[in-house]
Amino acid sequence: MSEGRTEIPINRVKDEILAFLQDGRRSTAQIKKILQKKKEQGGLYDYFHENMIDQQWFPTHIMKEKKKMHDLRIDRLVDIAQKVIEITKDKEFALDLLAITPWNQWRFLIKSMD
Repeated sequence: MSEGRTEIPINRVKDEILAFLQDGRRSTAQIKKILQKKKEQGGLYDYFHENMIDQQWFPTHIMKEKKKMHDLRIDRLVDIAQKVIEITKDKEFALDLLAITPWNQWRFLIKSMD
């Protein structure tokens, strides 16, 4: 990642969501918590903070809003993935479909299945 970028590696988050759902041992609430917490707080990764190279340049209130938006995105992606599994009634098919679909297109899968 180039210096000065604040992009969150959401494709890594997508891969982890699919892996947790494939495994099936965690609830969607547990998956969200694991992906949103810092490592030192029991999270798997620190997706938000580890990639905020220039975070010192942002005021605290802006960083809080960016973190809130990041967490909402994770919540939404986990919920959408679970919904696709429920709609298709075929976990393997659903996970394959989600894997080949860009994360920012997942919401359209649900719309096309309703």
